[in-house]
Amino acid sequence: MTTIALCVGIGLAFSFGCEPRKTAKTGGTAAATATSAAPTATPTATAPTATPTATATAAPTPTPTATAPAPTVATPGAWPATPMPGIDPNLVAEWAKKAQEMGLPIPGGTVPTPAAGDPIEAALKASAAKSAPGFTAASPIGRAKLKQGEHAGMNFTMQQGKCYVVLGAAGPGVTQLGLHLLYPAAPPNAAIASDTSATTTPILGGGGKPLCPPVTSAVRVDTVPAGGAGDVGVQVWVK
Repeated sequence: MTTIALCVGIGLAFSFGCEPRKTAKTGGTAAATATSAAPTATPTATAPTATPTATATAAPTPTPTATAPAPTVATPGAWPATPMPGIDPNLVAEWAKKAQEMGLPIPGGTVPTPAAGDPIEAALKASAAKSAPGFTAASPIGRAKLKQGEHAGMNFTMQQGKCYVVLGAAGPGVTQLGLHLLYPAAPPNAAIASDTSATTTPILGGGGKPLCPPVTSAVRVDTVPAGGAGDVGVQVWVK
């Protein structure tokens, strides 16, 4: 019975017949090959290769949060509109020029110059020479690009004992420009003076009748194209 069991086991392993006398030898070789096959399976562990790849890709991912854009903040004394248009580079140049005239240091030591052939600046200078002789610029040129009926404004403080002329000018595309001087302290922005005539160069305080506040007052210069659309600008002159 023992011989038959060995023969059946060996026949299954090697697929050929066996003799009763040789079963012990062939069984020994089969056992040897089986035990030698077992060690070769153990070194093929793949566990170490998985750990470096997981840690390498996880660390750098949180960094993109720094790219969120900063919220836009309106600069005090700038030329906002409703909605606020972009600030013209010439406005920065005017501020730098005014600061240099007052003896303030200019960052970088350079002063940007307005674009050549600026129709707004040319119109304001011509209007000042005609309607505000002897006056000097008290503010930079406030600028905006507006549609018909859209308002833009610039805050300004008028000093007691001074007299002012407020000038407006429109570029190509605007056929009529309205100009108003508002007093925010008297709601709802009471108008101190207005020019709604059919012109692109409105004036407040012209004709030898400048605006001379009895007390120092915070005012707002408001302008609106009554016809057409395009670039507009205002400037306050003082004496």
